[in-house]
Amino acid sequence: MGHSFGGATTGAVVASDARFRAALTMAAPVSILGGFDARGFHVPYLFLVALEDNSIGLAGNQLMRMDYRSVGAPAWWVELADAGHWSWSDLAGLVPAFQAG
Repeated sequence: MGHSFGGATTGAVVASDARFRAALTMAAPVSILGGFDARGFHVPYLFLVALEDNSIGLAGNQLMRMDYRSVGAPAWWVELADAGHWSWSDLAGLVPAFQAG
């Protein structure tokens, strides 16, 4: 499981290590950030998307959708309304720029 660049790291680890049984990526287009093709992911994969993500924006969410559609295993797509890039962390209140959502 990983968030943002940690989500890209999740993709990299799952692509290169057969010990993993499932994966979760939050707010990260895995193929672009991690340099891996999601078609090579053969574990169940959950993509968690913040609809008001002001870090990766609509373009990043679209890239995540492309990853989701490419996964070579069961995959789930979860969209969180009123959520920003930092909504699931304690950084959301750190500075006003992190308040989206």
